[in-house]
Amino acid sequence: MKKTIFLLLLLIVVTTNSNAQLGGLLKKKKETTEQSNEDKSSSNSDDKSTSESKKGGGNLFQKAISKVAKVAGNTVMAATNMTAVGDLANAEVIVSLGTNIFSKDLGLVFTDFLGGEWINNGDFTMLQIASKDGFQFFKYDGSIKVNGKELKHVSMGIHTVTETPSTSNKKITFEKNGTIEGSFEIPVPSKNIKLISINGQSKDVKLDLTKDVELEIADFTASPDALIRIDLITSQIGLRALTAVAYVKPSSKITIPAAAFRNIENEGKFNLKNSYLNISEQMLVKAINPTGKISSTQMVITGSNDGMWIDVTNSQENSKGIKDISGLEKKNAAFAMPLSFAKNVAVGSFTAAGTTYSYSTEDKKDERSSYESLRGGGLAKTTTTTTYTETKETLFPQIPDEYLNKMLEEFYSKLSSIFNEVNGSKVMPPSTILNTPSYAKSLRFMAEDNNTETEFKANG
Repeated sequence: MKKTIFLLLLLIVVTTNSNAQLGGLLKKKKETTEQSNEDKSSSNSDDKSTSESKKGGGNLFQKAISKVAKVAGNTVMAATNMTAVGDLANAEVIVSLGTNIFSKDLGLVFTDFLGGEWINNGDFTMLQIASKDGFQFFKYDGSIKVNGKELKHVSMGIHTVTETPSTSNKKITFEKNGTIEGSFEIPVPSKNIKLISINGQSKDVKLDLTKDVELEIADFTASPDALIRIDLITSQIGLRALTAVAYVKPSSKITIPAAAFRNIENEGKFNLKNSYLNISEQMLVKAINPTGKISSTQMVITGSNDGMWIDVTNSQENSKGIKDISGLEKKNAAFAMPLSFAKNVAVGSFTAAGTTYSYSTEDKKDERSSYESLRGGGLAKTTTTTTYTETKETLFPQIPDEYLNKMLEEFYSKLSSIFNEVNGSKVMPPSTILNTPSYAKSLRFMAEDNNTETEFKANG
């Protein structure tokens, strides 16, 4: 959950609706002009790269937005006292490593946001220091290094560095006032995933996204915990971003259903001009040799990347999800998975709220006429108009607390039975949820119970 918060925050900062998760930052495009990296990336270059020309490139608006976002992020940190971490032992270190990273030729807002040095097809290390509950982000008030090269603080507690490709582990050290506070190593992926073809095409790829798409993949890890993330580049008000399409299990042949391409992680209006299909293998692995203030259970996300430019010849409108007249809303499949996936359900909040007081006003007019005889004959009419406001107030009896609590208890029980009967899901009892540390931390964001003569709010 903390990793999701981290990535959502990063992409909100750069004002894009591409809801890329942690592994989605580990991207790559062929870069044949980088001769210094030729030996490492040759296995992923092949003839398809040399036949493709640059199609991307962020515009000046995107570059300006990225700079403004970075300044705004640091300003927010300073204003909310989220500048420096107190004790590293009390913080969460969120880490990712991507090999064979994408080229700046993709023109993504992400690379504009990071700025500085960027090595196409290199190794990209990124970490963020956050509070344990994930609601605060910190800048490290010392130096963080990977194999002796210092990571730079970008914004909102995000520290990054890009290096030339290497097969050796990445040793991360945290040094403050000449003392190493902690360290750990990140294992580098043994292979770089390779996209062989899309619908049998290895160059000049044309795609009809209203139909299923078949990917041929090689050099992936057969780990049962690994996932491959599929992304498309979307363009939105001049901002280019990699947008998630689907997560799939590694296989030499993968079929992406057409439905996935009309349920991508983007709620706004976008286009697929000069698009690119990216694959990113992702694994959550345990850090090696954690020392000092680094937790013995420190985890990292590692992955490698590949992709191809595509010419989208046909596509469907992206689904906005479902919203009925009662206000019940379900977003598209990228944001709201089917309920059949939920086998153990923890209810985050369960509230009954309403008003027992009704107040309304209505402006009205009262017109009255009178007549007076004139000396020369005839009548003179005089009309008097009075404007006033009519107020109606209705006060219902106050609902007893005991009734509200019993109503919530009975409704929770019935809801649990429905989930179990229809979906085979188990809804955790309130006592289990109330005793969890995460619930205790969320209490500060919840409104307190309130029961007055005019309104009520009861939390289950």
